Amino acid sequence: MRSPKTCLVAAMLVFLAMAPIAVAKTGRSKPGASYPQALRKLDAELRIAIEQGPTALAHDVESSKEVCREAMESQQSGDQEGAERGWTTLAQIVKQVDLPVWRAIIATLRDAHSNAESIQRTFSKQWRGEPLKVNRLNLGAVRTQHGIRQFLAAIRKLEGAMDSWEQHDCAGAQQAIDATNQASPPAVQAIEKGMAILKTLD
Repeated sequence: MRSPKTCLVAAMLVFLAMAPIAVAKTGRSKPGASYPQALRKLDAELRIAIEQGPTALAHDVESSKEVCREAMESQQSGDQEGAERGWTTLAQIVKQVDLPVWRAIIATLRDAHSNAESIQRTFSKQWRGEPLKVNRLNLGAVRTQHGIRQFLAAIRKLEGAMDSWEQHDCAGAQQAIDATNQASPPAVQAIEKGMAILKTLD
C-alpha cells in the first residue's frame, strides 16, 4: 500500500498536468463569424470539463480516500501519531490538489455554458433566413446547456466529500462521491446529445 506521502506526490503531479485548465478559462471570447471555429472551441472546453478534468480529479479523490482510510485505521488501532500524520496529509491533498482541480472544472463548465449561449445568440442572427437551421441550432444549444447545468450540479456534490474529509468522516465522503458518480453519466449523455445536433450544422 502506498504511503500518504507517495499519494500526495502522485496527486500533485496530476494536478500540475491539469494546470492548463486554469489558464485556458481566462481566454474566453465570443465566437467569431466562423461556426466551425466556435463549435471546435466549445467542444474542446467540454472535453476538458467532462473528460480530462474529471479523470484527473478521480485520481486525486482515490488518493484522498486511501489516506482517509489509512488515518482512520491508525486511529482505531490506537496509533494516534500515525492518525495525526494521516489527517494532516489528507488536509493537504484536499486543499492543494482536490479543491483547485474541482474549481477549475467548474470554471471551465461555466465558460462552456457561456460559449454555448453565445453560439446560439450569434448564429441564430446570422442564419435568420434559414428557420430550419436556426431551430436545430436552438435545440442543440439548449440541450447542451441543460447537460452542462446537470454536470455542474453533479460535480458540486463533491464539495460534500471534501467537507467530510475535513471532519475525518470517510463514510460521509464516500456518500458524496457515490452521489456524484450517479448523477454524472446522465449529464454527460445530455451534453453529447446536444453537441451531436450542433455538429450536424458544422
